[in-house]
Order: sequence, then C-alpha cells, then structure tokens
Amino acid sequence: LVMRWAFDPIMQGRGSYGFFLIATAFVAWRCGTAPALLTTIGGAILGTWLFEDPRGTLTLPLGGGHIALIVSIAIGIATAVFCGSLRRTAMENARLYRH
Repeated sequence: LVMRWAFDPIMQGRGSYGFFLIATAFVAWRCGTAPALLTTIGGAILGTWLFEDPRGTLTLPLGGGHIALIVSIAIGIATAVFCGSLRRTAMENARLYRH
C-alpha cells in the first residue's frame, strides 16, 4: 500500500492493483492459500477505494479500468494458488528431509 501510494504521482491513476500482487505472493508463501485469497480481495477493494477515480468510493472503474480489476483478481487468485502449492511442497520436502 505504501509503495503504491509513493508511486501514485508517476502512475497517474494507472496500475492500481499490480502492487497488491506482491503482497498476495508473500502472504501465500508465509501463510497459505486462503489468507492469500483474502489479500487478493482486500487488494482489489483497497485499489478501487484509494486509487481509482472517483477516489474514496467502491465504484467500478470506467473505461478499461474494470478489465484491469478483473485481470488483477484473476492473476491474484492464480498467484495465491500457485504460491500456496509451492509452500505446501516446500513444507513436505522439509518434512521428508528431516526424516
């Protein structure tokens, strides 16, 4: 959130959701798939609320913005599932290595 806010003058209202995918991957790796899915949804809500015009509302973005929102949610879900799967595999490998 802080990184996206810092880049706001450069982004000029574009790329409202991309930075939240980093958080999704991190949460999936550290906590699992379900918390990462919540992070994806939270990122979509925060991205819409804070960075889409009109700001401070949950109005769906106009123009191509709604496509960016849908694509970001789809990529977030895929990231959560993929990173969660990697996490489970790494934990299983660690368990097998210890025995």
